[in-house]
Amino acid sequence: MNTKEYIYIEGIAREKVIEAVQAMSNLYADVEFSKGIEIFESNKNQNSFIINFSFRPDFERFKYFVNYLHYPEVKDYKAQVRGFWTVDRVDGLPQNQTNQRVMLYVSDIDEEGDNVHATFQGETTSYKLGFAVGEAYKALNNLELEFDEYKINSTEFDLTKTIQPNPSVQPKQSGKGCVLTLAIIIIASGWIVFG
Repeated sequence: MNTKEYIYIEGIAREKVIEAVQAMSNLYADVEFSKGIEIFESNKNQNSFIINFSFRPDFERFKYFVNYLHYPEVKDYKAQVRGFWTVDRVDGLPQNQTNQRVMLYVSDIDEEGDNVHATFQGETTSYKLGFAVGEAYKALNNLELEFDEYKINSTEFDLTKTIQPNPSVQPKQSGKGCVLTLAIIIIASGWIVFG
């Protein structure tokens, strides 16, 4: 189990988590990191899960996945979602945050739906990491959520399911979250690489 880059979900039933991760995998079926997504369930804390990626996504897509798992296309889904990542110099954040541990989340007061917020370990300010041009990194005036990473003991988690995309499933578009933005970036990346 990867405890360096992972998404922690709690407060929701196993079936809903599986449904949400499957929908995410289906939605992003064209990208490698949608394959082999592992769902680990805590054997100590009910309704607590760790999501691991067999193919490590880049930081930008990891942010999208945190956002998506907060706003999935799943009926009656409401969960606490936190993404944990160690910042690398290629992640597009200021150099002074390289090698820092960050906790990503969707703010309860976010009205746009296309943002992820961040708290860096040891800092007293939160940041908005938006997906729109010019909104990629903005320091906020306060600390909304303190950095709080659960100490993971791998013996306390069991692999529940490994998700593979089902490209024959056509996901519904809700307009909420960052689905459209990610699709545009993936298409644009393809044009840059192959164009």
